[in-house]
Amino acid sequence: MPRKAVLYGRYSTLAQEDGNSSERQKELAQAIAQQENLEIIKVYFDEGKSGYHGANLDGELGVLLKDIENGVIASGYILLVEELDRLSRQHLFKAQKQLTSILEKGIEIWTYLNGSLCKYNSENPMLLLQAIVKSQLAFEESDKKAARAKDNWKRKYADIRAGKFTRVKVAYWITSNIEAKRFELNEYAKGIEKIFELYTNGVGLMEVVRYLNEHNYPLDDRHVQKHENSWDRHKVLQVLKNPSTYGTFKSYDGKFVKHDYYPAVTSKDTFDLATSIRLSSSHQSKHKSHFVNMLSGLVVCPYCGHGFILNYTTNRGKRYYALRCNAGSACFAPSISLKKLEPLLFKYLSDLDWSTIFKNDGFDKDKLISDLDNAKKELVKLEELFERSGFNVKLGEAVASQSQKINNLQKELDSMLEVHPDFDFDVDALLDDHDLRAKAAVKLRMLVDHIELYTCGEMLDFRKIPNYDPNLFKEGIAFNKKNSQFLVINFKHNEKRQIGISSDYVAGVNDGVVYHSGGFSA
Repeated sequence: MPRKAVLYGRYSTLAQEDGNSSERQKELAQAIAQQENLEIIKVYFDEGKSGYHGANLDGELGVLLKDIENGVIASGYILLVEELDRLSRQHLFKAQKQLTSILEKGIEIWTYLNGSLCKYNSENPMLLLQAIVKSQLAFEESDKKAARAKDNWKRKYADIRAGKFTRVKVAYWITSNIEAKRFELNEYAKGIEKIFELYTNGVGLMEVVRYLNEHNYPLDDRHVQKHENSWDRHKVLQVLKNPSTYGTFKSYDGKFVKHDYYPAVTSKDTFDLATSIRLSSSHQSKHKSHFVNMLSGLVVCPYCGHGFILNYTTNRGKRYYALRCNAGSACFAPSISLKKLEPLLFKYLSDLDWSTIFKNDGFDKDKLISDLDNAKKELVKLEELFERSGFNVKLGEAVASQSQKINNLQKELDSMLEVHPDFDFDVDALLDDHDLRAKAAVKLRMLVDHIELYTCGEMLDFRKIPNYDPNLFKEGIAFNKKNSQFLVINFKHNEKRQIGISSDYVAGVNDGVVYHSGGFSA
């Protein structure tokens, strides 16, 4: 009859997992179990937990020790572990106490490093002493490594603080040029830039993923080697969360930050906008992803400064969407129905050119813009060659031909982006169509900086005033919610437009001026 055994394994860094540390430990343990007629009844494994600081005591090792203490793992069991320092790399006395407490329960510890089996039990004190000394040596080794690493990072932080080039792990769209002692953007940077462009213009994560894959934006070699040669939601989110996209170095613990250290792919403002959109979207459930919130990331609460996020209620199987302040109960602002808000908003934005979002002619704006950009770069090269050649006639003809190509591409782009002032804007069609809502969300982001939503009118937070009457405050909220709601649209071109919600009105529009996108196509 096989003896019962449990397996404990640990690796402390993600790099070890890339090297299949967990699989190696488990496979070797299974081989030993088969060889020694053991039955492994349970596996305890700590992923990314350090034995040096005892972090694994808060993980599966802590669970194992509790099971031993409670008799779940009883006398006669075998504890399989690759080597003793998997259990602990702490100081001698702590390591001794931990190992002794296990052995005193009648549980043997078997190590199997490189297939070499060593058995420890309470009946062999010399072997136990050797095990404890081995643990102490492991602790001292870790202590020295930690001290060296700490000193090394001190020097690196000093260099980084001074803006000097130093060898650190960088994001895959950044290359460390060792000879030139500088960081450079590589071929992957265009994909990173495109992610921020799409996401901050209202395109959802899955749409961003689809676009990147359809347009063959490359992934770094590490993903390709793992046969993950396509973009997915997780990879895009990793990019959106990475501060090095706007040039900032940030230590693992977040305590050391150096701005403008790397070449930036995007601006800090764009990164902050993407973060705002991402955090706002994270409050929405997976079911809400089918509904396009055209105002996502745009609406702020003037009373507390938080953003408004999408919320919904269900009645007889139908969903009713509303915006509510993200501060929750900490803010007195009531929620507001999108069914009430959206028609009024777009009614008083009808002077914008919405014709472009209703187009469905297969026009690839991004490709045309890319072609135009490449043509301009080619023209610069030709003009330089033309001058260096002493104004060669054939090169002069090539310059003229390239200039004409640029003019034709520009005309094509302008014709596709032209404004149609006589277009009959159908608000109902926009509000009821998923794709049109997505395009409208993109256009709003191009034009609008933010929208202040006064769901209680211009009401002060009387709760901050001593001895205020809560009942009067509640009555004031109820009255203003019914009679004084309005919003203020802050456009990127510095215009402000106030739209009444409780009362149907618009104010702040300059006479005779029609605001449109100036040639934007969704």
